[in-house]
This record gives sequence, C-alpha cells and structure tokens, in this order.
Amino acid sequence: APPDPPDAAGQSRPSPPLVLVTGGGGQDAAPLMSAYLRAVHAFRPPVDSQLVLGPDFPGRERATLPPAGETRARVRVAGFVPDLPGRMARSNVIVGMAGYNTVCEILASGRPAVLVPRVAPRQEQLLRARRWARSGRVRLVDPRALTPRALWEAVDELLELPAPGRAELSGGRVAARRAASLLAVPAREAVG
Repeated sequence: APPDPPDAAGQSRPSPPLVLVTGGGGQDAAPLMSAYLRAVHAFRPPVDSQLVLGPDFPGRERATLPPAGETRARVRVAGFVPDLPGRMARSNVIVGMAGYNTVCEILASGRPAVLVPRVAPRQEQLLRARRWARSGRVRLVDPRALTPRALWEAVDELLELPAPGRAELSGGRVAARRAASLLAVPAREAVG
C-alpha cells in the first residue's frame, strides 16, 4: 500500500482518518468514552478510533461502556498506551478532557482537538478549555450538554479542516524574535 499522504505540517496522516480519544488519568472519563462510542455507533463514520481510557479508569465503568456496534472502520480500546504523545501526533483529531497534561500534549502535537472538560468539583478545566477554544485551535463541548451528536459534530468539523502546524513552544526564542522585530534588530543578534 502507498504511504499515507502528508498533512500541512509535513506529517503522514493515516487513511482512514484516526481519531484518538483520551481520558487523561481516566477517573471521570466514562461519560466522554460512552458518548464517543455511541456516536461511532450512531453515525458510522469512516474513521479509525483509538480510545485510551486512562490508567485510573474504573473497571466497573469499563464493563458498562457501550459497544461500538457495526462501524465502517476499527475501534480500539486500551487502558494505557506507552507513547500517547506520539499517537497524538499521528492522529487527525484528538478528543479529550482539559487536564493540564492532556492540553499540553495536545498543544505540542499540533493536532486539532475537541475538549470536553471536567466542571466539578472545580472549573479549572472548563476555564482552560474556554480560553483555548477562543484561540480557534480546539472545539469545546460542554460536558453538561454532552451528547453523541454534539461530540461527533465537533469531531467531524475538525476532520474537514486542514491540520494546523505544531505550536511554537520555545517562548524565549519567540519573545526575542518579536522584540527584535519591534526594534528592527535581527533576532540572532538579540538572542546572542
């Protein structure tokens, strides 16, 4: 088979598209995982799906996850994968909650994402997801309005967009270049 075509960031994208769903640690990821599996069953999208429940996903919750049913592509479920950031970088869309580590890994991957943040007992994830959604890099699905349709519509919208490039995470160099451009000094001289 020919290799998968590269995306805008120059990385090979799988065909059919790959949606990676991560539950972070997993303690409270059951509603997200259930909604995604129900969406795959209802809409039968032509995508492959990798669900990474998280190491702390409760066993009793795993037993109650709905089956994906007949789909047009594969659905794989794992409690843990050793190279989650690498899998994120190879996916077309990432679906996750909005914990600090998950958001940092998504940002570093350069992949578009759908965030379904935790809203209780604290709203820290919701605040982070709202802020990042305003940047245009992610879609936010409020967990209080989480349905298979709402989740799939957000995923499908991102599958239609060209993939964004990797985010620049070297803040010091970025700040030096911006300051140098304001002062009309070459960045190399400004950084030293």
